[in-house]
Amino acid sequence: KFSLINICRKIYLKHQEAFDLIFENKPDLISDISDYIYSYLLKNADKFNINVWDNHNKNCVRFTPNELVKVCGQMGNGWAYQTNLIGFEFQITEAYGVNLAVIIGPADAQYEEYRQKILDVAINHNFKMKGKILRNKWKTITTTNFISKEKLDMNIEDIEGNLNIEIDKYVKNTMPVIVSNLLEAF
Repeated sequence: KFSLINICRKIYLKHQEAFDLIFENKPDLISDISDYIYSYLLKNADKFNINVWDNHNKNCVRFTPNELVKVCGQMGNGWAYQTNLIGFEFQITEAYGVNLAVIIGPADAQYEEYRQKILDVAINHNFKMKGKILRNKWKTITTTNFISKEKLDMNIEDIEGNLNIEIDKYVKNTMPVIVSNLLEAF
């Protein structure tokens, strides 16, 4: 074992630059899924009638339906350099898979009352959420699972195909109901 470790060290030292480049660019399923979701949403933004947030990262892709942008798109404050008060956030992790959370974000002081109104509407429509109190800047009011953590072992093409189906179904069936309900707060 010791000699094998020494051989590995010698090879690494001799080809360190190549190995470092390989390690920096090794496949990362979570990043690949995040990039795919971001691209898919951008490509379909007009069809889905959504505003895709510019900033996304390995674990998070956000958008807001345009109907909500019209009524509360300038009420938010301090959330990922955006002014949206409500965000639909894809959360991508190995521990939980791919989920989409609908979140009430922080508000400018003059709009703070709308955060409670939105939460009240979500409660009245029986959105599934943990706790029913606004305690911090962000409040998740409902979450939908798109890909379970167990299914992350599928190949990326199958994951992308499943995401296409699930996103299209969500945008067509679930999102309009959520948006319609949330508009009651305004």
